[in-house]
Amino acid sequence: MSDPRALLVSIKPHYAGLLLTGAKTVELRRVRPKVGAGCLVLLYASSPTMEMVGTARISSVHSDNLDAIWRLHADQTGVDRSTYDAYFDGRDVAVAITLTDVRPLSRGVPLAELRRRISGFRPPQSFRYMPQSQAAVVV
Repeated sequence: MSDPRALLVSIKPHYAGLLLTGAKTVELRRVRPKVGAGCLVLLYASSPTMEMVGTARISSVHSDNLDAIWRLHADQTGVDRSTYDAYFDGRDVAVAITLTDVRPLSRGVPLAELRRRISGFRPPQSFRYMPQSQAAVVV
């Protein structure tokens, strides 16, 4: 938990909702973030919602071949196998980020407000790192 950075992830609103309700506990990515257990995660719901909606902590990050990740995490991903295969098309390795301590914000923070709070704020295409000091301003 000593990572000085937070991981800001953009998530489609449907999947963000599944994370916030606990129906989904594993976030899939095509690229492995360089973070470990305990790292703070900021959950940004992408278009059309376009707001910060919650926080979580990383429990684990697991990279492996597509079939192995599916076998281990399928029930926690919030997707069916065809959606999974389409997302990882052309890739040999999948990344499964297991999240814990998922908490919705009491009020979502819209993109315009995020930009007022943090100069030059831009939501990432997938994920990016941000200093914990900036994360504290956001949530």
